[in-house]
Amino acid sequence: MKKFRVLLVLCGMVLWITGCPTSVGENLSINRDWNSLITYITDYNLQTYVPIPSTGEVPVSVVNRGDLDVTVVWRDHTGANLPSLAVFQADTVYRAEIKLIPRAGYGFDPSIPFAYHPGKITSQADDLGDPTRTVTVTYNNSNDADITFITDYNLQSYVPVPIASERPVRAVNTREDMTVAAAWSVQNSPGSDAYSSIDTADSFVFELGAVYRAVIELKTKPKYRFSSTKNFTYTDGSHIEPDGSTTDPDIRKFTVTYLATRAPMKINDYNLTAYLAKPMSGTTAVGFLAAPQYTGTVSWRNTLTQAVLAGPFQYGTAYTAEVTLTPASGYTISGVGGTGGIGQDVFIHTGAETVTNPAGSGVVTIKFPATSNAPSPIVVYDTTLTDRVPRPVSRATPVMSFSTTQYRGTVVWRNTGSNAVLIGQFQTNISYTAVISLTALPGYTFTGIGQNVFTHAHASGIVTNAPNSSTVTINFPPAGPFTHSAMSFGPVGAENSALKLMTELKDNNNPVAIGLPGGEEEVVIPNTVELLADYNSPTNITIDGGGRVLKIQEAGALITVRNGITLTLLNITLKGMDANNRALVRVQSGGRLILGNGAVLDHNTVTAADSAGGGVRVEGGELVINSGAAIKNMTVTSLSGSGVFGGGVLIVTGDFTMNGGIIQDNKVSGGDGSGGGVALHRSGSIIMSGGSIQDNEVEYGRNSAGGVAISNGTGTFYLRNGSIKGNKNNMDSGVGAGGVIVTGDFFMSGADAVIEGNHLSGSVSSGAGGVYSTYGAFTMTDGTIKGNTVAGQGGGGVYAKSFTMSGGIIEGNTVTNGGAGVYLVSNSFIMKGGVIQNNGGTGAYGVYIESTSGAPSTFKMSGTAKIEGNPVFLKGNATITIDGILSSPAPAARVKHEDVSPSSGSTIRLLQASTEDLISGTNLKIWYEDGTSANTHIGIPYDVGGVWYANYKP
Repeated sequence: MKKFRVLLVLCGMVLWITGCPTSVGENLSINRDWNSLITYITDYNLQTYVPIPSTGEVPVSVVNRGDLDVTVVWRDHTGANLPSLAVFQADTVYRAEIKLIPRAGYGFDPSIPFAYHPGKITSQADDLGDPTRTVTVTYNNSNDADITFITDYNLQSYVPVPIASERPVRAVNTREDMTVAAAWSVQNSPGSDAYSSIDTADSFVFELGAVYRAVIELKTKPKYRFSSTKNFTYTDGSHIEPDGSTTDPDIRKFTVTYLATRAPMKINDYNLTAYLAKPMSGTTAVGFLAAPQYTGTVSWRNTLTQAVLAGPFQYGTAYTAEVTLTPASGYTISGVGGTGGIGQDVFIHTGAETVTNPAGSGVVTIKFPATSNAPSPIVVYDTTLTDRVPRPVSRATPVMSFSTTQYRGTVVWRNTGSNAVLIGQFQTNISYTAVISLTALPGYTFTGIGQNVFTHAHASGIVTNAPNSSTVTINFPPAGPFTHSAMSFGPVGAENSALKLMTELKDNNNPVAIGLPGGEEEVVIPNTVELLADYNSPTNITIDGGGRVLKIQEAGALITVRNGITLTLLNITLKGMDANNRALVRVQSGGRLILGNGAVLDHNTVTAADSAGGGVRVEGGELVINSGAAIKNMTVTSLSGSGVFGGGVLIVTGDFTMNGGIIQDNKVSGGDGSGGGVALHRSGSIIMSGGSIQDNEVEYGRNSAGGVAISNGTGTFYLRNGSIKGNKNNMDSGVGAGGVIVTGDFFMSGADAVIEGNHLSGSVSSGAGGVYSTYGAFTMTDGTIKGNTVAGQGGGGVYAKSFTMSGGIIEGNTVTNGGAGVYLVSNSFIMKGGVIQNNGGTGAYGVYIESTSGAPSTFKMSGTAKIEGNPVFLKGNATITIDGILSSPAPAARVKHEDVSPSSGSTIRLLQASTEDLISGTNLKIWYEDGTSANTHIGIPYDVGGVWYANYKP
């Protein structure tokens, strides 16, 4: 029999699990004796048990809890014991000898000491032979009682994550509890350990794709203290290193290294109806609105007279609201660098006559119809509070405010027994009372509401409110500890299978590390697992599967990552089914999925009428794939023939970062804008810094790509390193690519960025083997596009309308007809560097420049640009311009015009930048096939047809 020991860490609880199943049907169980299982005490803040002395208060001498018992002996400054029932005197120093005795099944973590107000503990020790702790505390004086502990330990609350084009937070001095200072630096080069300080100017903004580091110092203000039992975290996965340069207990200092900056997301919440009320006679105008993606200031005018509104709205009058929106952190309205902004007139308001905004602008003009009398308010009828005020659970942070469509609420939590106001988190086995103050929203009232009409499913007794009152009181039973119902791992398909553990995560809001016992047998999951952060507090969850295979049993997503959750998967395989209707994992708005080493999403067959993904569907959240992860063997089929589908990954809106791993052997049948490997539907970004998207396929699709498709929205693709290779696209109609199709902007950089061996075939009106880009701009500074093919006309390597190339290689691509290297249509190709070489095919050219009527195309060459092999072909009124010194060895290019048999005196389409020599003493020369040459200006008469060489010669 194999034996092992596994340490399972769950939010402070440490369990030793022994034994191993000898067969599929044998259970693993937990031995509950003192030596094999101890539940560690989780609260090491002595102030939880023994309050600081306060003048006039009676000393606490005995505390009985579910996990331990506490006895206290008090002495004054002379060393004399305090008499029974004596009260603390002003300006007196006291000492307490505190003995903490764990109850059966509990014990102290030997690595964690007890803490109090900094500097007060004078000694503490374990009693030999006894699992108790004795702590001696000396207090400064009995007036030092109004200390408040910091409750928010998410660093992102103080210093937001760097977002491209946003300014860094350098200092925060307006908080009541602490001051914040941040010193920023930027990584000198990718992968480097060296960082340099950033510009201190207020105008500085973060650059896209850069890696930043911040040294953050937090300093408490008077009457506030840090908890000694809590650690600061970042919810986005940034790396935090505590700084040990200070021992001051009122200062916390950290060095935070962030992930590469991403572009801000374009806002997509365009409906202003819920945020701005329609004018009603007698009501007061709203001057400010707030939404998750933006805030806005509102100014009102009389539509007819344009007079600024003063006072309430008048009856029978039409008003115009001018709303100036400011995007929230991580969002953009105007875009970045003049691109990616919102469209014109995208906002709506159901109560307005017209709503207008310029493209890329957050200034929105809303014209409303003439006002009518405000209707009589409706008595509040939404009286269920279960989902608004979650029940107390040990170590959870209480909800302090909430809102519904009828009212807003603020909550004050009190200890039911002592009536003391709760500060911090809920504690085990203590009963709490929530006193809720409600404020009716416009159109609603509490006048007329009945007595005790509110309900809460977890309340202890009746939820109370007086008639016509907006104050609600809820008494709860004692807060239970956070537990997992699956504390043993049963056989395949058993009710207590390992993954039942995951279903309990929704009850916890603290970081969780789960280790599943190793094994290769499949564990069948009966239905979807939703991971969500209760209590409005972010949750980081890491699951190391130990090689386990987890398989969905019923149609749907195996895991849904909700707002506030960051889920990291390691060493685990998630398997789908042959007849599914959802991706294996859904990442909703505000959620984040990280696939790490050993995380594999495998075999899911999805059939859907609308947009779908096979492996992951991102719905406003974020996906990160790191080295050692894989998404493979997914099949997605469109029932309707329309919709956007991603074989491996579909991003409806959101961000995808690929640092490593592989997306392989996925397939999409049908759809419009589909990607065999990855598809981005509406808005967001794809940043690829490593890994491979390979051997994926689209069949019978439109406007699609075998590898990566951004073909229906304004998403941006950054290919910094990694490969897109061996993908296929057999199209039904429209345009497409074997490798990549992008309707937004595409940036290709990095010597190891490769687009290789992709193939396009089928009924193609235009397309590319490698990259198809006809709406946004394609910029290539490095990398390789090679060995891609098109079975028809198009661009073997690149088909584009706006292409700038300053480095890299485009080689060995083929087409049946067109531009084997590059096909440019009706716009511009600026080539400042790089090489286009050895591209071919029947009737193919190295570069094919096409101009349609009224839309001339221009090809500009300069610098180290060089085209070898097949010549440049100019079609229609296309031109080539040499607008700088060509420093590559001659010839830089061979140029051929559509008119291959010119009559004497006709003009070739070879132009220079002006009618003057570009450089003093240097002429642009045309080298004919027969070796003769001629100095040139704009018009070049010739009587020799065929091909010309173009280059600068001294």
